[in-house]
Amino acid sequence: MIKKVITILEYILAVLVFILAFAVLFQIPARMLFHIPATWTTEVGRSAFTAIVFIGLPLLLLDGTLMRIEFIRESIKNRTVAMIVDTICDILTFFFEITLIYGCINRTMTEWSVSIPSVEFLTYGYVYLIMSIGSVLMLLASIIVTVTRFRNNGEVK
Repeated sequence: MIKKVITILEYILAVLVFILAFAVLFQIPARMLFHIPATWTTEVGRSAFTAIVFIGLPLLLLDGTLMRIEFIRESIKNRTVAMIVDTICDILTFFFEITLIYGCINRTMTEWSVSIPSVEFLTYGYVYLIMSIGSVLMLLASIIVTVTRFRNNGEVK
């Protein structure tokens, strides 16, 4: 089940990267060569980039490749102390992700009908909805990593 979700998210990310690349690459000749004010490309690119970040973060969490301060964790030789430090970090991460979910859902509801001026079919609510979904996926990925760590006595993989 998790592998299917990961595969779906990877395909979504591939499409979003294509959209981002198209928007950015279209903007250059449109403005420089043809003198067409392609303001919509900025908003589409910004929205695609936001979606890439929030949909890609859960995959990084599951893969264990998210940037973190590893030298502190590696300096702890006692396995029990290391598990305690990891658990404290996980609890702080859960708090951050729950706060992020609350804020994103709140902004989704308040910005749902506020349209982006240069792209009428896209509202800020849609962008915050993607952020909300990505935040929930981040929390689920963090829970999976924490449970896996406890089941494997401190090892994630």
